[in-house]
Amino acid sequence: SELRHQESGTIPVVIALLVRLSKERNTNEDRLSSLPDEILILILDKLDARTTITTTILSKRWLNLPRRSHTCYDFAVDDLLPPRYHRLKRLWMEAKAAYEAEKSPYVTTNRDAVNLSDFYAMKDKMDQWTRRIRPLTAALERYERWAMRHYVKRVDAFLLPPDGVHRTIQKLRLQTFGRKWNQFIQRWVTAAIARWGVEDFELNVEGRCIAYDFKILDGCQNLQLKRLVLFNCPPLGSFNSLTFQRLTRLSLCKTSYFGLANRILTHCVHLLDFSIRYCPGYWAGGLRINVPTSRLKNLLVDNCKFGENLSAFTALS
Repeated sequence: SELRHQESGTIPVVIALLVRLSKERNTNEDRLSSLPDEILILILDKLDARTTITTTILSKRWLNLPRRSHTCYDFAVDDLLPPRYHRLKRLWMEAKAAYEAEKSPYVTTNRDAVNLSDFYAMKDKMDQWTRRIRPLTAALERYERWAMRHYVKRVDAFLLPPDGVHRTIQKLRLQTFGRKWNQFIQRWVTAAIARWGVEDFELNVEGRCIAYDFKILDGCQNLQLKRLVLFNCPPLGSFNSLTFQRLTRLSLCKTSYFGLANRILTHCVHLLDFSIRYCPGYWAGGLRINVPTSRLKNLLVDNCKFGENLSAFTALS
């Protein structure tokens, strides 16, 4: 009853009381989880979205509690990585930039013009760079594996809880590593869009890209997705899926875009905003869009090699 009549500082009061009770009775009992559901829900309502997400791995009691205060969630693996990882990553990037600068004088547009001495000089530069970054790469990969093991537990507990758990998720962002974690990412995307009916979804895959086939969602009844942002996740063969046909905003970044802009706009009949960012690919013809029936109102091309050779003939022109 003492908890029910506290004023707005609910969380500090609860923690203070639990600390006092633990001192009075020397026990390892989880007193926080033994509180009534209505008190635990009150605690969750006072927490920010990120802390609320963390509580899903505390115990089964916390996992099954409704979370009614937040509808926007951000799961970033970067939040689990220590500062040392980011320092090593900067060193790795600096070493790579130095290698690229040293290599450029030996690279020509005409391969036939490269003589044998230039070839061996470039090979020596590459060997030196490989020896320099090998220990950095090993350390970075260890940190990434450690972070992803914790990340998988956290996201699984939130997106793949037992049946009967209800929560509202309108906006969701996942920032994760690719590589060997593809099977987990596939399950998360499916659960977010099909089970929870996310309306605004962003998937940022660091490192090696993965592909997701959005056609597998065509038979789902709870599709509400309106905005989709993909980093390093090419939606291969998905442009004619029901998921894409309902989109009003689409952003394809890095390797997620592989051309076919006309096909995208043809199938995405409700698309109003289309963005292409940080695209490393190069198409000799540039970016030419000719879809007069498109409802597109905004087209953004940012940091792409074909940005200087762009022509559009859509409703926006």
